[in-house]
Amino acid sequence: MNVGMALGIVLVLIPALIAGAIVLRLFDPTADRRDLIEKRVFDENE
Repeated sequence: MNVGMALGIVLVLIPALIAGAIVLRLFDPTADRRDLIEKRVFDENE
């Protein structure tokens, strides 16, 4: 497996994983967890 193929796979998989995580979070019935994550990120930004 050469470097170009590895980079191509990584560049395709990472956005797909991020998009999948966002979709799962949007359709997640447990919105409380999402609120906790957002609060944690907001606290870290302060």
